Amino acid sequence: MRGHYSRVSSMAFSSILFTGSKDTTVLAHDIKCPNNVAMRFDGHRGEVCGLKYDACGLASGSNDNNTIIWDLNAGR
Repeated sequence: MRGHYSRVSSMAFSSILFTGSKDTTVLAHDIKCPNNVAMRFDGHRGEVCGLKYDACGLASGSNDNNTIIWDLNAGR
């Protein structure tokens, strides 16, 4: 799967695959589509090193010492 510019360092899976990368982004991949990047989340200034998805949403942790709770409905 493509989309990141640097190594993928974390993943979480539901019906969508979420990947976090050294390029500081989180991508949501719809694995059923040929162009699989469904959403892109920008907000970290360091490598995304942890992702957790549950029914409440998606959380990411980064080497910038911040955690972000993402609003998946709004894509931010």
